Amino acid sequence: MVSRTETALAGATTDKCMDKNDLETTKIIQEQFLSVDVAEIKEISDHSKQVNKLSF
Repeated sequence: MVSRTETALAGATTDKCMDKNDLETTKIIQEQFLSVDVAEIKEISDHSKQVNKLSF
């Protein structure tokens, strides 16, 4: 099954909006995003909320 992201990437490549290097970079970023641990996301989110409170 092809994901929506892969379909979008293929469409963008077909439309010549992205070259092969852009597509490869996007795939690497997607892999990194999908490999992030849920606990790490929560930690970053909590830290961001604390920073936002301090800046007001």
